[in-house]
Amino acid sequence: ALLFSLAAYALGWWGLEVTRSGHGTLHVRRGLATTRSATMEERKVRGVMVTEPWQQRWQKGASLSAIVTGAEGGSVEVLPTVPRDTARAVAVDVLSSGEDRPAPVGLFGMELVSHGPRALRRMTVSALLTTFWFGLLPAAVAVAVLRHFDVTDGLLDRGWWWLFAWTAFIAVVNLVPVYPAWRSLGHAVTEHHVVFRQGAILRNHLALETDGILSWNMAQSFFQRRLELCTLTATVAGGAEGYELPNVPVEDAVRLMRSASPELLGQFSRAA
Repeated sequence: ALLFSLAAYALGWWGLEVTRSGHGTLHVRRGLATTRSATMEERKVRGVMVTEPWQQRWQKGASLSAIVTGAEGGSVEVLPTVPRDTARAVAVDVLSSGEDRPAPVGLFGMELVSHGPRALRRMTVSALLTTFWFGLLPAAVAVAVLRHFDVTDGLLDRGWWWLFAWTAFIAVVNLVPVYPAWRSLGHAVTEHHVVFRQGAILRNHLALETDGILSWNMAQSFFQRRLELCTLTATVAGGAEGYELPNVPVEDAVRLMRSASPELLGQFSRAA
């Protein structure tokens, strides 16, 4: 697996060059056996995504992709896993686009607004519900079925033990990532950009140009309404087209939208 990963990395990213021309374009060229080239207009770059997988975070590694209107798949891979500081520096350079709205140098190192204890409570309850539906309930049904059909060979005698073991395993899988995911969760708004960060296993640090945001969407589940939380989605022409930020306090979501898109939100909202 290690040799295969090294070979794939070398074949895919050999001779990587990221260059900017004097005609407002960025050019990415890479590959050993097959050379791949991607050219994108700087004015069509709508944002960047710095991705930190959990196995690379302790080594301070990250990869980078650009969200580009009109690109195949909506995005362009710019850097493979490289030192995190390098990925962030190139991300800021790509996002600045050579225009009159450069991104702050410390954009990906700035302090983010935390979503608070209500978000942690919601995420914990969600993990417990998942544990119940996929851990405790299936195991209990399995034990009941085995007892009903009078399965022997000592399996029933150990039934409650493997019921507990299975439920504990599902609980660990669901609950362990909750706190790291909550710690990662946050957002910020600058003069020309909005920043989202989320994820425990795969941490995504997203920066979008506010001018490229087409609409905002707020969704609330039953449990989110009880805690006055919402899932906020920014719609852009590129990438995944919609980028979600879960479990945002409603008052913070409204403040974020008004700061990022005052003209868009102004016609539909009023001061309290």
